[in-house]
Amino acid sequence: MGTGSTKKLFKMYKNLLKVFTFMLVISIVFTACKKDDTLTEEKVIDPTVQKILNFKEKMKSGDKSGETMSIDSAVWYIEALANYEYCILTEERENADLNAITVDSMFIDAETSSNKINYNEIAKTYLTVETTIISAFEELDYALKFYDLVDIEFANNEFKVYYAFVYNTNPEKSYPPITEGWYYGQDLGDCDGTSLANCDATDLIYARIETPPIAQFYTDIDNIWKISYDLDFATQNNPYGDYLMYYEYFDTPPFPDAPCIPVDPMNYYVIGTQDAFDITLDLIPQGNSYKSWVLYHFYQEYVNVEKYFGHSIRVYYGIAHTI
Repeated sequence: MGTGSTKKLFKMYKNLLKVFTFMLVISIVFTACKKDDTLTEEKVIDPTVQKILNFKEKMKSGDKSGETMSIDSAVWYIEALANYEYCILTEERENADLNAITVDSMFIDAETSSNKINYNEIAKTYLTVETTIISAFEELDYALKFYDLVDIEFANNEFKVYYAFVYNTNPEKSYPPITEGWYYGQDLGDCDGTSLANCDATDLIYARIETPPIAQFYTDIDNIWKISYDLDFATQNNPYGDYLMYYEYFDTPPFPDAPCIPVDPMNYYVIGTQDAFDITLDLIPQGNSYKSWVLYHFYQEYVNVEKYFGHSIRVYYGIAHTI
């Protein structure tokens, strides 16, 4: 073979080597990218959620009579697991038109010793919480309804469990416009008795308050409660009283069983209650986020002396998590 042919053959091999090297590099890069994509797709579980899941597995295990936990920890885990199992924000809940909330409570006795509680006792308590809220939810006679929150405290050897559901009270998904007076509370309807039974001023005001968006999941649920005559709600701009929220005082018997709020004050108290709600939001401790709220009616009476009627507000908050 001549020298020219040898040079051509060498050049051809050299070009093939370059192509092979290029393809090898591309293959390595592609494989690396694919591995990176795989790593990116791996789901990272929130450490708090992992704690809750570990607790859930612990509750499923066999006899735990020899193991104990501090009462504070038991409260946290029972509450957190109940909220994780039932109160996670779904897309349906997020997009739902909800205009009402109901809050109930129960007491559960518990055997404790030296600020500790047995794991079997914890498992029994959680089961009671779970079966109670499921039963209450099923009895709620509304088509559009959701679990909202579970809040647990412990005192005097018993758990006090608060649980709330949110829902819509009628197919139209709205309360009637405020064009007339309404009874302050007690589900007594409008002042002339012609509109919407099982409804009152607290319901109409509650349905109109704008609230912040909520997170996907909460732990460490707590609340702030304020009554209408709280100094934070005092105002000089209310032509119908001294506070942002409804509050009325009678000092001459006979006292009314339930006062009516005329239409103009009703419309004022929608705005005033919104302001009171926003003031309460600002009191939520740093590191916590808004979860839910309730508007109550109340009365206080000193026989033959005086009687008060009004509204109060409870704002729930907690530590927000993303699942």
